[in-house]
Amino acid sequence: MLAFFAGVQLIGRIFSANLTDLEPTINELLAPYDVTLEGAKGGWSYVNPIFTARRITFSGGQLDEVLFEINLLKSLLNNRIVANRLIVGSAHVGVEYVDSGWRLRGSGGTGMPAPDILSFLVDSQDLLFSAELQAFRYGKSASWVIGARSFNRDGHHRISLTLAPDKNCVSCKGRLELDFRDSVWGRNDGNGLGFVDLTDVTFDDEVAEILGLPVGKWNMTGGWKKNAREELFSVEILFERGQNDDSRF
Repeated sequence: MLAFFAGVQLIGRIFSANLTDLEPTINELLAPYDVTLEGAKGGWSYVNPIFTARRITFSGGQLDEVLFEINLLKSLLNNRIVANRLIVGSAHVGVEYVDSGWRLRGSGGTGMPAPDILSFLVDSQDLLFSAELQAFRYGKSASWVIGARSFNRDGHHRISLTLAPDKNCVSCKGRLELDFRDSVWGRNDGNGLGFVDLTDVTFDDEVAEILGLPVGKWNMTGGWKKNAREELFSVEILFERGQNDDSRF
C-alpha cells in the first residue's frame, strides 16, 4: 500500500507540475462531457494535490476562481474523489425543466453523471461555495443565490446551506444547518442535530409558474435530533396564498 501511495504521489507531482502545458489535451478529453478549463494550474500541499482554475465552463454554467484540494489518502481508501478543500469565487448554474424533470441547461441528456451532493458535503474538510442558480421553464427564467459551507474535523461535521435574496425573489431567505458525528451515518450510537429555517420566501406569478408552485409566501421551520436512544424530526410549514394563485400543486 505504501509503495502504491508513493507511486501515485510521484505521478501526481509530475502531472501537476505540467498541468498548464497539458490544458489543451485535458480539454480534448473533457470535450465529450461539455467541460472546458481555462487557466488551469497544479500544485501540492504536503501529500495532497491542489488544482486551481481561472474558469471551468460546463453545460449550463461556469465556475470562476476555483481551488480544489484532493485528500489523496481518503480518495484511495474510499475509491472516490474526496475533497480536502473546495473554494469557488463565483458561479452560475442554469437548470431547465424537460418532460423527464430538471437537468443542467443544454445538457441534452449527455455530460458527466450527477454528483452525490450530500456525500460530497459530508466528505469535504472545508468547502465554501456561492452560486447563482437560474431555472428555465416555458421560455422564462428566475434566479436565486445558493450558498454552501462545510467544515469537517475529526469526524465532526457542520454543513450550512443558505438561500439569499435575488432580483427574482427579493423576499427569499433561508438556511439549512446540520451538525453531526460520523457514526450518525453508520452505527446507532451517533449524535446529531440540525434545523431548517425558511423565512418569508415569496414567489410571484412568474417564479411560481417556473417552479410549479402556488403563488404566495412560504415559511418553514423544522428540526432533527438523534442520539443513542432516539431520533426525532419535526417540521412546520406555513403558506399564505397569493391573490393570483391558480393552485399549481
